Amino acid sequence: MLVFAASAAAVAHASPAPPTNSAVVAPSGVVTHTGRWMIDEKGHVVIIHGVNMPTKELPAYPAALNFGEDDATLLAASGLNAVRLTVERYAVEPKAGQFDDAYLGHVADTIKLLAGHGILSLIDFHQDSWGPTFYDNGFPDWMTMTDGLPNLYEVGFPAQYFLNPALNRAFDHFWANDIGPSGRGLQDDDADILAHVAKRFARQRGVLGYEIMNEPWPGSQYPTCTVPEVGCPLFDQGAFSAYYAKVIAKIRTADPNHLIWYEPVTTFNQGVPTSVTPPADPKLGFAFHDYPLCGSISDGADQTGLPVPPTEACAANDSIVMGNAEAHAAATGNALLQTEFGASTNIGRVTQQLDVSDQHTMPWMFWSYTRYVDPYADDGTLLPATPDNINHPMLTALARPYPQLVSGTPMAWTFDAATKDFSLQYSTTRAAGHGSFPRGAETDIAVPAIQYPGGYTATVTGGTIASKPNSPVLRVRGGTENSITVTIAATSGGEQTTTNSECPADATSAAGVAGADVKPSSSGPETATGCMGKTGVVDGTVNIYVDPSTGREYVLQDGQSGNPNLLAGYLGVDSQHTLTLVGCAGGDYDPNRSDEWNQSPDGPQNNAMASAGMGTFTAPSGPVGPTSPCSPPIVPARGTGDSCGTPRDPSPSTVAPGNGSPLNAYTSGSPNGSTGIAGDFGGNDGASGYLQVTSDGQRSGNIATGGTSKGGGGTVAVGNDGNEAKDSWTPEGSPIAVCQD
Repeated sequence: MLVFAASAAAVAHASPAPPTNSAVVAPSGVVTHTGRWMIDEKGHVVIIHGVNMPTKELPAYPAALNFGEDDATLLAASGLNAVRLTVERYAVEPKAGQFDDAYLGHVADTIKLLAGHGILSLIDFHQDSWGPTFYDNGFPDWMTMTDGLPNLYEVGFPAQYFLNPALNRAFDHFWANDIGPSGRGLQDDDADILAHVAKRFARQRGVLGYEIMNEPWPGSQYPTCTVPEVGCPLFDQGAFSAYYAKVIAKIRTADPNHLIWYEPVTTFNQGVPTSVTPPADPKLGFAFHDYPLCGSISDGADQTGLPVPPTEACAANDSIVMGNAEAHAAATGNALLQTEFGASTNIGRVTQQLDVSDQHTMPWMFWSYTRYVDPYADDGTLLPATPDNINHPMLTALARPYPQLVSGTPMAWTFDAATKDFSLQYSTTRAAGHGSFPRGAETDIAVPAIQYPGGYTATVTGGTIASKPNSPVLRVRGGTENSITVTIAATSGGEQTTTNSECPADATSAAGVAGADVKPSSSGPETATGCMGKTGVVDGTVNIYVDPSTGREYVLQDGQSGNPNLLAGYLGVDSQHTLTLVGCAGGDYDPNRSDEWNQSPDGPQNNAMASAGMGTFTAPSGPVGPTSPCSPPIVPARGTGDSCGTPRDPSPSTVAPGNGSPLNAYTSGSPNGSTGIAGDFGGNDGASGYLQVTSDGQRSGNIATGGTSKGGGGTVAVGNDGNEAKDSWTPEGSPIAVCQD
């Protein structure tokens, strides 16, 4: 056992010397892999902790957003050793047969900049909602074939995947490799785009590889890809695998050196397994994302000011995603990298996902550096990466200690964000399973200073320390033993955080209660948060937003212990087209009124929900949900469903997907409960209908949606029939269009 000695000498790597505060050590040569582990040319296991740098809109390269030297320096000091750079197909080949190499030159400049700091770049061929035709990013317009179907892009991302017929038709043509406007198969055009980029970067230093397609969507056959524990083997093993075989071969011809990363279909993000079969290639990696339904509800709520579910409820779902990824890697022998997670300002939720990743020894890349770490300026570009602009709580959460380069095979590592205690165990046996690293072989551990402002103490069993005290990179040399353990602890002089643990007077006491946290501001939003219990409901949590320009207060949430659950409420569009989710309370909610904040007649005490826009925080006149104690009855069906006691509404100009919509998700949203999503939307406002997502915490289900449709008229009831033996998607009895006229 050895503790830091002040005279210990640092050991330099052959890579260019980064700034002295850098917590990044570059791998040697091109990164490949052995099994699930990425390795460098010397056989060191390479662990990635990185961020996404999205540039989806033209000019669509990082420097145009002012991403530069200051950002690279900040990332390196934080121990973040990789950046996922979006490269847009529509920018690479804006017209058929015309490639924009100047665009790729800008991307190359950023890769070179990052490599100078020891940071790797993953080239991500991004797409969301297919491409610019649908007011998003990805495939160029000249590759888009919709057959004239309605383009309901207004519903936005990700709802377009379910509700936009034109978008799904574009994907259907693509997976069929139909002849496109260029006179060639759409996949052949795509393979040319990817290969053109790969040829450009085949010899560029600092490239981690190519990620073929961000979150592939299966098109109109998506309902077949939503079955837990099954997925969609017909699509995965058919058209999807055939596509990967085609494009991977083309990329490999253009670049024989770098890793090629393929993704599963998007439903993998929610815990659905994959059965995609990649082609035989010794340098393939499986890139996946972790956005389970429970977490997506949390992340979306956090971004819109709605109540956030307890973070503990999502850990099991994260583990399912991780387990599915590990199972796929074990079956294929390919490398593993989680290239997206997060998309949230909720530090507790992000920390939870980081903990789960550590438990699975999983490398990761956070979404995203923009907005969540470094915010945008008024002109839409990034603010300078200076202390006044950076989101320090988020950066601190991401900048955790971890092993970057391991002379051997990692066995386990953990980090406690509260105590700052870190532990690593690794074997000197090479990751390939044969042979061991010799005595003195170095393992490099990132120890970012932001985590240890007062310094740290390191202890090594089975090896020696070869770096100076409090170095941002802890360098450990192996000894004669095969197993090495490293521990790190903050010194007593470090900064301490204090929490007021006293709850508001009307709050419910609960184990693990977090105290009041007040964040005053002279220039921006001013918030006060108090006392969230961890009981599955919101016990006395108060979030208040104060507009500094007007002094007007908005109560986002003031839950009471008697509320039935966290997510009981209406979802609809009011007269100002604001998406409003309001909860189980008395009040005077009126969908025909303009947006407003309204406390009368009972005040905000029981307003469990809020709206996602225009400052609307109101409560409905009655309770919701067939299984909730504050539930209105479901109106029984009458006749054929077109006679609801009111005159039939005029037919909407477009209804998508139409009556009998396949938009019905039903899966476990917490370890002991379930979650439901509605079906059969439509009507004059395009998003009509009330929606409740709620769970009674029982495996029998009892999750439902009920309410009077706003735009379309009549009553829509969707939900579980309560007789499920286990959680499943689209269970019997769901959805039920009771009375939609």
